[in-house]
Amino acid sequence: MQRQRSRLAGVVVGAALALPLLGAGSTAAEPEAAPARDVPLEQVRVATTQVASGLRRPTTVVGLADGRLLVTEKQGTVRSYHPTSGLAADPVLDLRDRVDSSDNERGLLGITPAPDFAQTSLVYVAYTSLPDGALTLSRVRLGDPGSEQIVLTQEHAEYGNHNGGHITFGPDGYLYWVLGDGGGFGDPFGSGQNLGTLLGKILRLDVNRSCESRPYCVPADNPYVGVSGARPEIWVSGVRNAWRFSFDHADGSLWIGDVGQGTREEVDHLGPEDGGANLGWSCREGTTVFRPERCDPEVEYTDPVFEYQSSAQGCSVIGGHVYRGQQFADLVEGTYVATDYCSSTAWAIRADGDGTYTTGTIGEFPTQVTSFGEDANGELYVVNDLPGGLHRVSFEQVAAPEPVRVMPLGDSITGSPGCWRALLWDQLRVNGVTGVDFVGTQAPQGCGFPYDGEHEGHGGALVTTVAQQNQLPPWLDAADPDVVLMHFGTNDVWSNRPTATILAAYRTLVDQMRAHNPDIAVLVAQIIPMNPSGCAECAARVVDLDAAIPAWAESVSTERSPVVVVDQWTGFSTQSDTYDGVHPNASGDQKIASRWYPALVAALGS
Repeated sequence: MQRQRSRLAGVVVGAALALPLLGAGSTAAEPEAAPARDVPLEQVRVATTQVASGLRRPTTVVGLADGRLLVTEKQGTVRSYHPTSGLAADPVLDLRDRVDSSDNERGLLGITPAPDFAQTSLVYVAYTSLPDGALTLSRVRLGDPGSEQIVLTQEHAEYGNHNGGHITFGPDGYLYWVLGDGGGFGDPFGSGQNLGTLLGKILRLDVNRSCESRPYCVPADNPYVGVSGARPEIWVSGVRNAWRFSFDHADGSLWIGDVGQGTREEVDHLGPEDGGANLGWSCREGTTVFRPERCDPEVEYTDPVFEYQSSAQGCSVIGGHVYRGQQFADLVEGTYVATDYCSSTAWAIRADGDGTYTTGTIGEFPTQVTSFGEDANGELYVVNDLPGGLHRVSFEQVAAPEPVRVMPLGDSITGSPGCWRALLWDQLRVNGVTGVDFVGTQAPQGCGFPYDGEHEGHGGALVTTVAQQNQLPPWLDAADPDVVLMHFGTNDVWSNRPTATILAAYRTLVDQMRAHNPDIAVLVAQIIPMNPSGCAECAARVVDLDAAIPAWAESVSTERSPVVVVDQWTGFSTQSDTYDGVHPNASGDQKIASRWYPALVAALGS
């Protein structure tokens, strides 16, 4: 049987990580959010309509109760947009004479209306101020720059990046303001874990009152009130550069998009009771350890609910909002939507109510989105840096795609019980890679939790025998795979089959796969080491086979039907990762799954 079908047809890719989101830290208690609608994320697509252009590097957008949107421009101006009249020609506020916009990340960074805006026209703004880039929070009336009153400043002269800058009022009536870690590379000042500085923190301020000599008060229930050496304004620590955050109007929970150093971009979700949470920077970047010397075993770090590889899937997460509007409630009620400045990927995250999260991609946003905003009705907008536009966000339902069929193929390493398959399946699920179906004629075996476990792992099988006896074609007809994960040859090595003979068998199997499906993708493993007590030569034979696989794969790979090598050998120990010198133990299964994962996600997206 021959057919043509894109491998990506049924896949919604959430995050291409090498490790599941099961870090060593804690996950904040999940808030009791209103449930999301029943439309699966793989049936949701985002769309945008540009409603205004000509903005000069817009940085954020916020809605007013009168229907207007306020858009900040990096240079220090605030523009006004209304759906019926469009973008006003003149700024409604001009702070250019005090805003330092000299660096790529400096400028007017945040704005939010005061709770009594309708009576006072007061807004709060966050910017880097002249002459030295100090992080500045102030309040000012629209149209009256001279009315500005500085609320709080933080020195930030050494570097021009990592300013943070987002501000908003929480459901508790307090003002929340994020400050980056102070810039540079790798948190040079150690700000993230230093409670004595405001850098690398989210602050919680009572700006409706004045206390002592300050034009604000510290809420009495802030977590570090009365803690020696700690700034009492701090609400959340361990922040790198949480450029954008927002509150869910339904439950008051806080969603944070924290930009990573270059390995992980992360989204964190905190309940109203989670003041004092430590997001981990710069001990950790996402769930990975970044600077171990800054890790404290006595500190409980909060794991992100979602992370992705910044080097492979973007560069800077742009935190968004939980959708609570009416127009698209049937599709995305309760769904958090975010993006990335470089990749423009539209990420969607749903809290499932049991401490887990469903994630996926739902399309793309315009290039270089810098911020999300909501209008008075809860409908979403985005602004993008260049060329400088304001875009209304909409959603639509699409037909449920056909899942991509993935067939694990091999011997007992794959099938008896082959619990790396369970871990790989769970890693796909946790990271939002949906629309994948593991297939094969062999039934799943117990691995401690339910998973999609069909496979073609045949204990004792030799790849040379499978090829010679044409055993594969019936399996292909039954399973109908789009992608094959092939870890095959362990028994051939043990039986002293020559490397050339094993590679010839590989070629036969690939030819049979392509006869069944000309578009099939084949991921072939450099097999794990083996050192059984009954085969002193086996370890060296595996080395010889694995060394020959890359050149063989390159010789048979095609653009239409790629053959991709996955290194399962490097870093795998027969002493610590197997129970008998051959078969993986729990540690070995985890390593095998983590090696397959990025290669499989790449194949699904090719």
